[in-house]
Amino acid sequence: MSVISQQVTPWYADMVNFKVGDVLPPGLSYEQKKKFLTNAKYYVWEDPFLYKLCGDGIHKRRFLEEEGHNVLHHCHASTYSGHFGPDKTITKVLQVGF
Repeated sequence: MSVISQQVTPWYADMVNFKVGDVLPPGLSYEQKKKFLTNAKYYVWEDPFLYKLCGDGIHKRRFLEEEGHNVLHHCHASTYSGHFGPDKTITKVLQVGF
């Protein structure tokens, strides 16, 4: 297990660092720390993926913006996708929590 340390820090790096090594983000106020720890209860790190427990009781995988193109491609162009148009595909992907 290692703590994320990259020059381009992914949006979820603080949560992964906390889940992997109990490392809180530096410079948090008391209120920010309290909110961060409250939110941390809903996240699960299974290397190399971060999942969030959503309101519907399902753990949904979180990913980088760069991966969004691949997700949309698979949801639109794969044989099991239903071949919806781009607007409808994006709407469906966002509805399921991506």
